[in-house]
Amino acid sequence: MSQARAALLVAGTDLRRRLRNRSFVIQAIVGPIVLAAIISLAFGSGDGFSATIGVVDGDGSPMAAAFVTGVTAADAGDLEFVAVDSAGEARAGVAAGDLSAAIVVPDGFAASLQTEAPGDLDVIISADNAVSAEVARAVATGLTDRANAARLTAATTAAGGGQVPGPDVLAAVELPVQVDTTSSGGDVSPAAYFGPAMGLLFLFLSMGAVARDLLNERRIGLLDRLRAGPVRDATILAGKALSVLAVGVSSLLVIWAVTSLALGADWGDPVGVVLLIAATAVAVAGTAGLIAGLARTEQSADTLATVAAFVFAIIGGAFIPPGELPEVLQRLSLLTPTGWALRGFAELSAGGGGPADVVAPVIALLAWGLGAGLLAARLLPRRLGAG
Repeated sequence: MSQARAALLVAGTDLRRRLRNRSFVIQAIVGPIVLAAIISLAFGSGDGFSATIGVVDGDGSPMAAAFVTGVTAADAGDLEFVAVDSAGEARAGVAAGDLSAAIVVPDGFAASLQTEAPGDLDVIISADNAVSAEVARAVATGLTDRANAARLTAATTAAGGGQVPGPDVLAAVELPVQVDTTSSGGDVSPAAYFGPAMGLLFLFLSMGAVARDLLNERRIGLLDRLRAGPVRDATILAGKALSVLAVGVSSLLVIWAVTSLALGADWGDPVGVVLLIAATAVAVAGTAGLIAGLARTEQSADTLATVAAFVFAIIGGAFIPPGELPEVLQRLSLLTPTGWALRGFAELSAGGGGPADVVAPVIALLAWGLGAGLLAARLLPRRLGAG
């Protein structure tokens, strides 16, 4: 029997054993899908943001009136601004949940701009609507920027010896610079991010089972019987690696299909997704071999796999997207296979990229897998008692 055929037989036997193991199937496929679905539902569909923000003109000045009229007439999609009669009514609306937040222009605000102590806007928020609170603050900041521009106009005119403009003139002052925010891609479903993220977490957790099986086979003498075939150690390890590759690829493919059909997730360009899945499976296989080479006992294999899986997940952004992590962790994420894989999946889903846009993540994942595999090839023969 050729060594190549022997490696395929080892891989096939290993795969059949794993598929008969219900706990492994749950860990590799069912668990990631369920957890991704739960997180996606918690984050919502990702299709947009809706809120109703109240605006109160408690000042009665032209500036306040122009502000209220402007924001309530603006077409902001699912973000709606409504005029509210009083600050008390606005507070009651926010407390009852009828309003997501509220902005109050207090009495005397416009007049205070001509003094040394300008007044403040009031933003009423709810702890249950953190995003709406930030939107309300941003809109209020826009008005205060305009008010500060009016104050600067008044101060400049006074310094030049001219007559300070009245409130009506100051209310008409417009900021010369506007900021437009655009997206680099379309809307992203949370399932398109957390699907591969949870798949990666559970795949790396499953590395403990791979290492544990190898150590158990050494303990019960199965590896010695295989060597008597004769089957080389490299052939046995190649078969195990093929098994892990098959599990990794099939697991992520199933998660991709289920999240796309059941949760409406769009992972992006199919060719790019397949390339990333294949490269990710190589990284998982290499890491599994390395853990098996480092572990002295079956228990230590589980411990090493669990630690590695959660370190990769936390630093790599499986729970929190890398862009929302501190800058230090954003840089460290590129030292993990999870960080590179999720960067690639996000580029395809959020950025609308194609295969060319995931070349760097694919290369990084392949390099990780091959590097870990080479270290495993040196450590495993001694760990498994090569004959």
